[in-house]
Amino acid sequence: MLKRLPLHLFLSAAPLAAQETLPPGMWTNTCDPERAGSYNSAHPDAALVENNLRGMQGSCARTDEPPIQGDQAASLAAQGDRWRALYEAKNWADLRALYADDAVLMTQGQPRIEGADAIIAFLRRVPDSGGTARFAFENEDISTAPGTGFVTAKYRMTITYPDRDPIIVAGRSFLVYKWQDGAWKLWRDIDNIAPDVTPQSFSD
Repeated sequence: MLKRLPLHLFLSAAPLAAQETLPPGMWTNTCDPERAGSYNSAHPDAALVENNLRGMQGSCARTDEPPIQGDQAASLAAQGDRWRALYEAKNWADLRALYADDAVLMTQGQPRIEGADAIIAFLRRVPDSGGTARFAFENEDISTAPGTGFVTAKYRMTITYPDRDPIIVAGRSFLVYKWQDGAWKLWRDIDNIAPDVTPQSFSD
């Protein structure tokens, strides 16, 4: 993962065109971060650093690294709204893509559900039987570790069938995400019914 460099290094760097040839060990069109990193350590010249960065950006774009620290919380915070929109649109294929293949759902009153496909089959039960389910999420806590994200959120689920009174369930979720294939993937989902979370706990 690229480290942030002081701005003055880039402002004082000599243009690439001003150099007749690249110094030995430079890489500009191959993905070799270890080689570039060791070369920069031995030759901390600003122009050489700039050249290495150009090569890395052009041919070594990383999709296996999570967003930089300042963006991780915002990225994770958006996952709940993305999940809800896809569920309510019955977009099962894209909803499935939000899960890691080995995801596990542990929800109140249900046996452990293993695997993304089994989770989607479980989530489809209400709409496939003629009902509708609407969700509200409010994040309470978001934290990250390298390649992993943790979200604690309040949830409210309203289930409606024709000619029946709505069923409203509220509680708390603990979600664990993994960074895979350039995106946050939901890996563990634990839901429970909490006495301090009621349908009236939400702002809408």
